[in-house]
Amino acid sequence: MKNFGKAFESDFKNACIEQGIDYTRLKDAGWQGESTVRRFTPRNICDCILFHHSIIVFAELKHRNNSLPFKDITQIEDLRKKWNPESGVFSGVVCCLKREVFFISTVNIDVMQSALGKKSFNADDANTYGLRVVPIVPKGKKKVRPHFLPVMHALIESRRNSVNSINAQRTAANEEIGCAS
Repeated sequence: MKNFGKAFESDFKNACIEQGIDYTRLKDAGWQGESTVRRFTPRNICDCILFHHSIIVFAELKHRNNSLPFKDITQIEDLRKKWNPESGVFSGVVCCLKREVFFISTVNIDVMQSALGKKSFNADDANTYGLRVVPIVPKGKKKVRPHFLPVMHALIESRRNSVNSINAQRTAANEEIGCAS
């Protein structure tokens, strides 16, 4: 039986590499304790780190058929600590729901959870609160891959807007107190 989660991770990795996005997959911690039951330790802050044009994204990868329970986003606390758009550092979940791929920032996960009042979210919710990752078929390939590059560009624009907003606030504060900028 095919493991769709592993196939999704592999497709996502290959798509990122083909699009010039540096993809680093963090290894699972592996075996813990002396039991024969396989248990993973929650030591990694995320599943993968993406880097492109001074933007770093810490991401947890999830694949579900219809909906994703919020409790299954196990690395959310660590991801929240990494969020710093002014420095070009973003974090969130890349999820595949009903064969559609979305990036939902940690900030929007929190907003979505409080707004929905549900224990899980579906593809429609992810489309409302996240960025849809458009599928493409790369030149010379037959398989559809997630096109994550526009998401990275949206994050770059988000960073630019955030920095411009902070600079405008600083300038206004300096003018208010009579300092030259």
